Amino acid sequence: MLPITIRKRTISETDIGEIQNTIHEYWTKGRKEISRVLCRRWEWRQPNGRLKDMACREILLTLKRKGLISLPPPLKNANNHKRNKTISQIDINQTPLKGDISFLPPVELKMVRGTDSEPLYNSLVHCHH
Repeated sequence: MLPITIRKRTISETDIGEIQNTIHEYWTKGRKEISRVLCRRWEWRQPNGRLKDMACREILLTLKRKGLISLPPPLKNANNHKRNKTISQIDINQTPLKGDISFLPPVELKMVRGTDSEPLYNSLVHCHH
């Protein structure tokens, strides 16, 4: 059964012991804190530097379902307020661009999660999907 790869992370027999020890150490702090501690120990981050704690929680749940670890009960119910939140429409200039494309600045892609640009991104995706 082990090693097992979940979310591009391979978990070995040694990792199971480390994970379970961390769970016991932070049992009263909850699953979110446990996943953050593990991410810091593993130096497991997204390209923008944020911890991959959601991916880590998926690993923990998968290991629990397989009977490889035990987890504390959730501290909160699973109702995700961000997921159920209304997206505000942001008014922007929608005048079509005219002219030669070579006169436009180069396209630049940026990670906007957790930045001031995130609400604009969410509005654009919500209104144009």
